[in-house]
Amino acid sequence: NCDPGAEVYTMDTFSPNRYRSDLLNSLGHSVPVVAGQLQSPGPKFRAQVLAAVFTPGGDTLKLDLKGAYEVPELKTLDRTFTFDRTAPSLTVADRFEFTSPRDFESALVSYETFTKIDDLH
Repeated sequence: NCDPGAEVYTMDTFSPNRYRSDLLNSLGHSVPVVAGQLQSPGPKFRAQVLAAVFTPGGDTLKLDLKGAYEVPELKTLDRTFTFDRTAPSLTVADRFEFTSPRDFESALVSYETFTKIDDLH
């Protein structure tokens, strides 16, 4: 991941309009867009850590992101980061389920190349 840079400060930067900026809202971060909705702003919409395992060979961090979105049809949204020190490589896997069909996509902010692995079931 990378930081896309600083916002050009305007009056909106420090107002209720701050999240209209793609740098300040969740599009400026590598997080999902769920049913067309960005992550909601504010501390009550933060991720919950489900697991954090750190070993000499690699690390795994699993987050529950469901509470970060105000999408009633979203039943499950977990994101797992797996870092393999031997490769080295980082795998980001999203597992999600809706009560009815909805779109799911993710912003990816990176200077590195990446490979999308086909949907896993």
